[in-house]
Amino acid sequence: MKSDALLTEYTSATRMDALYPVVKLDSSEPYTMKDIIKYIGKTNAPVANLLERLDNGEKLNNLKDEELTELRKYLLGNCMLTRVIWGGKDYKKNGKSIEARSWDAIDYIYNNKIPDDRTIDKDLEHIFMNTAACKGVRNRKNYAESKLGESIVELCKENGGNVHIANLGSGVAKGLIKIFKNLSDMGIKLGKDGVHATCLDLSQDVIKEGIKTTSNGNRYLNGSIKYKRGIVELLDRYRKNGKFKMSQLGLMTGLPDYYNEEGAAKLLSSAGKIIVPEGKLITANIKPHDVGNNSLMGILEWKLYERDDKEFENVIKNSGFENGIYTEPQGIFMISAAKKANVQ
Repeated sequence: MKSDALLTEYTSATRMDALYPVVKLDSSEPYTMKDIIKYIGKTNAPVANLLERLDNGEKLNNLKDEELTELRKYLLGNCMLTRVIWGGKDYKKNGKSIEARSWDAIDYIYNNKIPDDRTIDKDLEHIFMNTAACKGVRNRKNYAESKLGESIVELCKENGGNVHIANLGSGVAKGLIKIFKNLSDMGIKLGKDGVHATCLDLSQDVIKEGIKTTSNGNRYLNGSIKYKRGIVELLDRYRKNGKFKMSQLGLMTGLPDYYNEEGAAKLLSSAGKIIVPEGKLITANIKPHDVGNNSLMGILEWKLYERDDKEFENVIKNSGFENGIYTEPQGIFMISAAKKANVQ
């Protein structure tokens, strides 16, 4: 197995001092689709051959139904990550919605632990969890959270500490809770008169879990994280009805990948309706990659809108924001702390 060592340290050029914890991004060598094919080929040549055809450029929709079934049976029979992505062990039907499956899969990848389950091939699980895509997901999380923490610290210095964050498509918001713990440890006030956040998500189950998580043993939060059920596209209506307040910072890293270019621009534009003129929106998008839409993710029906740098820049520009993008070391995710464009 390849080494999982060597985490590179990233320090933002905009950091005013070293107050906020430095984020560590994984630049170690990932497993590739070719590594996966080689490993599977030792025990199942037919499956390896099908994956190799896709890796060599054959389109996924050219596969016969029985070939796609063979691939799914193998993947779901040998790997927990693929079961989480698919929504279960039954290759015939994935019972959960794409949104629910996505949150489950991302949370599983963040956790990055091989379960003690005798039905899985632990070596294959390790390989999958250390592809560039999975390393990139963890890098995206770490970079975005660090960027948000830095921005909060800077705003506290500028305006006395009253900062509101909009966490859009938030999920349970475990990362935000961790950021607030760091801020509390630094002596920064949390609560309605200090740093506080509103988490917006469509899932009622997620909202319930978020409320439960922030209530259990987290008294330092001081009611600083609230949850609302809703969708990003209706933010302007929520604002006008007094149901969502203006924010200095927005965090929306897990949504643009699910929209085409026009839809993604509208999504960011809607987020911009509740961000003050000098505010920022931290957002992200996935790039084309070797286990993506025409490979493992496509087989498991977790297809995203993969974009290159220019396409993502266009989405940002067309939504009323401006800024360059940062690509994490695995080259899979682009992240931007996009500023609202000055409108004359």
